[in-house]
Amino acid sequence: MQSAGTADLSSTSDGSYVLSASVPGSIYIADTSQTATTTIHVTTDNGFSSSITVPLVPVAPAISPVNSGDTVYSYNLPSSASFNSWVQQVAANTTSTMSINSSAALPFQAASATGTFTFTSVLTSNTTGNYQVGSLSITRSSTSSSPGCKANQRTCSE
Repeated sequence: MQSAGTADLSSTSDGSYVLSASVPGSIYIADTSQTATTTIHVTTDNGFSSSITVPLVPVAPAISPVNSGDTVYSYNLPSSASFNSWVQQVAANTTSTMSINSSAALPFQAASATGTFTFTSVLTSNTTGNYQVGSLSITRSSTSSSPGCKANQRTCSE
């Protein structure tokens, strides 16, 4: 959970938030047939609570690889009419601060390799700079299916 002021959210524009995933490049590639999304949940100091799910747009890598051999995939949180309307609704229900919690669904395809691999995600914004938002360790003991991961799960196994 990250705390933010009203201006931090209400000044959002294209390119001001970029989510990057640093993943083992020889093992995982982005699945371009699916859309990456993020869900943002806000609770304000007035007790107002709201969520929105928005598509993310692939952009050039915004960070350097975190681990040797990683490939970086970056996604922009684009400005849109529905997102801007939601931002204004949140701002109107905030006196001074809010708590922001977000999750992302980034589609990847796995090559046929087994082992333990680490995914690291970094949020780059005009407000926070680079902020490591999490890492995930995936153990692949089989190459027959995609990782069996659930939201907010730090370790996934097949």
